[in-house]
Amino acid sequence: MSKLKPFLPRRTKVGHGGTLDPQACGVLPVFVGEATRFIACQTDEDKEYRAEIIWGVATDTGDRTGRVVARTAAVVDRRQLIGVLAGCVGEMTQVPPMYSAVRQDGQRLYQLARRGVEVERRPRTVQIKALSLLSQDRDRAVVAVTCSRGTYIRTLCEEVGRRLGVAATMGFLVRTRSGVFRLNEAVPLPDLMGDVAGKCLPLDRLWPDLPCFILSERQYQRLKSGHWFSWRRPEQPAAGGWCRVYRPDRQFAGLAAVVTDSVPAKMVAVRMM
Repeated sequence: MSKLKPFLPRRTKVGHGGTLDPQACGVLPVFVGEATRFIACQTDEDKEYRAEIIWGVATDTGDRTGRVVARTAAVVDRRQLIGVLAGCVGEMTQVPPMYSAVRQDGQRLYQLARRGVEVERRPRTVQIKALSLLSQDRDRAVVAVTCSRGTYIRTLCEEVGRRLGVAATMGFLVRTRSGVFRLNEAVPLPDLMGDVAGKCLPLDRLWPDLPCFILSERQYQRLKSGHWFSWRRPEQPAAGGWCRVYRPDRQFAGLAAVVTDSVPAKMVAVRMM
C-alpha cells in the first residue's frame, strides 16, 4: 500500500482485500478512495492458490524462508499423495502459525515470534473446497487449492506432510484467484506506478450475482442519509439479501437490502457511496 500512495492524491485512502505472505505473489485486491468503505462487504471471499510442497524438511515458519527444525525421508508415493489430498477436502481446523499477521492481545504473532516468544493460538475452522495435484518431482509437489478466507496454505502443506508421515514445508505460493478477481486480470505493481486511477475497475464488479435496481433521486437520497423507503416493486432479492443499487444516472450507489418483516417491505442501506 505504501508504494501506491505517492501516486495518489494526498490523503486518499487505500486498503486491501486480504493479506499475502511476504514471499508469496499473485492476486491482491486493492481498494482506493471511497471503495475502501466496501472492503468488509465482499461476498465471495474464496481464494485459489498454486503452492509448492517440499518434502523431507520442516521449518519454524512453515515455508522455505524459515529455520530448519526437522528432517525426514523425502520419498512420497504419488497414489498415496493423491489420496491424502482428497482426504483434506472439507472442513479443517487450523492453528495460525506464529509467523502470521494475526493479532493476539494487541500484537501481531510474527512480532512475538521474532522475539522468540511463542503463545497459545486460538484454532480456527476453514474450508478446503478443492485440493488437487498439478505435478510431482522427486522431493516436491505442486498443488492447486481452493479454500475459504483465512486458510493458511503453509499450515495445509504441513498437514499434508503429517498425513503422509514426512516433514513438509511450503516452497513458492501464488494466489491465482481472490473472490471474483483472477490472476489474468491482475496488474503488476510496476505497471500501476503513475496511473493507479486509470487501472481501477468498477466497484460493482465485486458483486456480479447480486440483483440490481435503479433508484429514483429521492430513494437514493433517503438511503444515503440513513433512512429507508417502502419497497412496492414485485421483484426483490431474497428476504434480507443484498442488492446493488444505482442512481438515476446509472452510477453505482451502493448496497442495500429489502426487509420483508413489515407491510409494505422496506429497502434499507447496507453501505452507500
